Amino acid sequence: MKILDENGRIGGKISIIDVIVILICLLVVFSVFVKFNNDDTQAASKDAKTITYTVKIKSIRQGTVDAIKKGDVLRENIDKNPMGEVEAIQVEPATLKMNLNNGTWIDAPLEDRYDVILTMKKKADLNDGHVYINRIYELNVNSTITLLSKYAQFTGTITGINT
Repeated sequence: MKILDENGRIGGKISIIDVIVILICLLVVFSVFVKFNNDDTQAASKDAKTITYTVKIKSIRQGTVDAIKKGDVLRENIDKNPMGEVEAIQVEPATLKMNLNNGTWIDAPLEDRYDVILTMKKKADLNDGHVYINRIYELNVNSTITLLSKYAQFTGTITGINT
């Protein structure tokens, strides 16, 4: 018994072209599965390093200051992903630069307002001098960041990153 008959069919039932088309389709499906089902989270965690960064929050009320505690995990305001744990809190009276009539500048105190400097700790990915938290948020000095605690939301400026 021959494998291919005179019409090019395997066993007299399936065309060799049909077999080639089916094999190509299976190869494409397998390639797509491998590409999009690749779990590279462990590879990213091997490159992850614990960093600290500081965020300065200007001119907030006492209630917001009280809503931030050491050990709190602060989240970003859009996707609610964790942006780090509060390691240290520094509170100082808020001031405002004012120009006097004689042309001099002074730091005038703002009543019932405080500046807060948070030191945050988080695992981050380092890639060519860039720092990424949660693999999507790039930290940059002098960029603003909006954070959520359990009871408050505030916007601050990243003042330093220690890798």
